[in-house]
Amino acid sequence: MEKKVKAKQADTNKRKRAVEFLDATLSQENAPPVDPLYAPLPMAVLESNVKKKLPVMTAPDGVKFVDKFVKDIVKNHNQNSVDSIVNAKLAGKALLLDNPQTAFSLEAAQQKKRQRDAMNEKRMGVRERKTRSMYNIEAEAIKYELYVPLHQLWVQYMQDLIGTTDNELTICMKLLKADLHGAVVKVIRSRVPSYVGMCGIIVQETEHAFKLITSTNSMKLILKAGTVFTLQLGSHVVTLYGEHLQHRSAERSKIKWKHKPTVEIDRKST
Repeated sequence: MEKKVKAKQADTNKRKRAVEFLDATLSQENAPPVDPLYAPLPMAVLESNVKKKLPVMTAPDGVKFVDKFVKDIVKNHNQNSVDSIVNAKLAGKALLLDNPQTAFSLEAAQQKKRQRDAMNEKRMGVRERKTRSMYNIEAEAIKYELYVPLHQLWVQYMQDLIGTTDNELTICMKLLKADLHGAVVKVIRSRVPSYVGMCGIIVQETEHAFKLITSTNSMKLILKAGTVFTLQLGSHVVTLYGEHLQHRSAERSKIKWKHKPTVEIDRKST
C-alpha cells in the first residue's frame, strides 16, 4: 500500500514538473532570446544527480582549470607557443568572464543635461553679437596710430613663423595660414575701382571682407572677391588674391593648400 502511494506521489510530482517546464518553454518562446550562457539547465540535468556531482572549485583549482582549458583550445600549436600564450595572457592577471553592466542613473543624466543647458545659455551666438554691435569699432577708436603697435606685433609674429627661410613657396604657404590681423595691405587691383590704391592695417577679418584703418584715420570695408592685395614681408613683396582668402581666419589655418597657378578672370557684364 505504501509503495502505491509513493509511486502515485512521484508520478504526480513528475507531471507537475513537466507542466512547469512546458509553461516555462511557452513563456520563453514569447520572450526575447536569451544568451545560452544564462539559459536554464535542461530538465534531464535538473532531475539527474549530475548537478549534485559538480565539484565546487576553489581559487587554485579554478586557475588550473582555466590553464588546462586554454591549452586544450590552442593544442594545435606547439607546446612552446602554448606556454608563451598562457604566460602572456593569463599569468598574474584577473580575467572578467562577463562585461560588467554600469547602472544607468536618471539623476546623473538629468544633471548632465542641466550642465549642457547652462553652458549653452552662457554662450552668445553670432546673431546676438551683431545685434549688440560687438563687431563695431567706436568712432574714437578709428585712429591709425592706435593700431601701429598691433602691426609691430604682427611683424614679430611673422618673423617667428617664417624664420630665416628664403624659399618663396614656403613663405606663401605659411602666409596663407597665418593670422592677418595687424598686417599692412594695399589694394592693387579690384573689380571695384574705388578700392584701388587703398592701404591700411587690417583690424578685422571676416569670411568675405577685410576692415582696414587707413593713415587718414578712416575705416574701409574691402571685399575679398575680385580684389588683389600686396603686403611687405621683410625683403619680399607678396601678392594675395582675395579669391583664395575667402575663409575665416581660424578655418584658413586648417586648410591643406595646393600649389596651383592663379588665373584671375574679370566678370564683366555684357
